[in-house]
Amino acid sequence: MLTWRGHVLAYFLAALVMVYLSYRLPGWLAGDYVTAMYADSHVVLGQEQEAALRERLQASAGFGAYLHALGRLDWGTSYALRVPVSDLILDALPWTLLLMGGAHVLATVLGFVAGVEAAWRRGG
Repeated sequence: MLTWRGHVLAYFLAALVMVYLSYRLPGWLAGDYVTAMYADSHVVLGQEQEAALRERLQASAGFGAYLHALGRLDWGTSYALRVPVSDLILDALPWTLLLMGGAHVLATVLGFVAGVEAAWRRGG
């Protein structure tokens, strides 16, 4: 049986594996990653953007640098909206938390009411 430290370690390792896969998967794609990702997209990259993206993907400094950039919230720039991805996420965070909080409160209230109703009619 795992202790709470074992659970935290397991969750941390699972998260680290997911981050590593997000780092490595583009390199494992057959062919050119930029062409594969943007060929059928509504996003149109200029030649200098394509060249910069290819250079960034080929000259990757390693997994440690990738983790460091993630920790600094340096998640790159959205080519569709031309703003930093971290800004997009942080702008949407209050609404996301409001929706999650509202759904949690609603589920708690409805679950409580359904539980009380089921207990009231027990054996009926």
